[in-house]
Amino acid sequence: EFIDNEMAHIFTLADFHYDGDTSYLEVLSRATRLILKVIEEKDLTEIYLFELGDVIEGASLRTSQLMGIKSGMVDQVIEVADAYIKMITYLSQFVNVKFFSVDSSNHTQLRNLGTKQNNLVEEDLMKVFNRMIETALPELDFTHDSDLLVDVLGFKVFISHGHLVKSKEKYLETLQADRNILIDYGFFGHF
Repeated sequence: EFIDNEMAHIFTLADFHYDGDTSYLEVLSRATRLILKVIEEKDLTEIYLFELGDVIEGASLRTSQLMGIKSGMVDQVIEVADAYIKMITYLSQFVNVKFFSVDSSNHTQLRNLGTKQNNLVEEDLMKVFNRMIETALPELDFTHDSDLLVDVLGFKVFISHGHLVKSKEKYLETLQADRNILIDYGFFGHF
């Protein structure tokens, strides 16, 4: 997007669904290389990195999901957070990284037996993922919450995983009315 010849580059990561198969972390390495290529080609000094949730596959939603899980949810979140920390640390050598991440998504929810999806939305490993990054990278320009309203060159950008959205067609209109805000762009994982 442009404002008076200013440009912002937003890179979005969503629905990684890491299941404990460490060979799958190569996807993040490839993404890092592609982001670095854009940084070098455009001679960037700053990037926005949005993480929209479901960084892990989880294991508590459906029996069918349990079949493909290589490690448990705790190990999954530790391993993928470590991979993100390495990616952000590496990219920070070249540009200022502004990192925004949601605290809530559906595959990262810890669910007690007998609960349904989104019954325990506060019991979410995205909070652990974000705390690990926050602790490991205290100097990082980092914001996280269940959903975020971010200013990018004067544009209001709404970020959410989107798993709690019942009807995505009217969601942003309702959100703007309920919160008395104007939203220029919305970024959602999940869909």
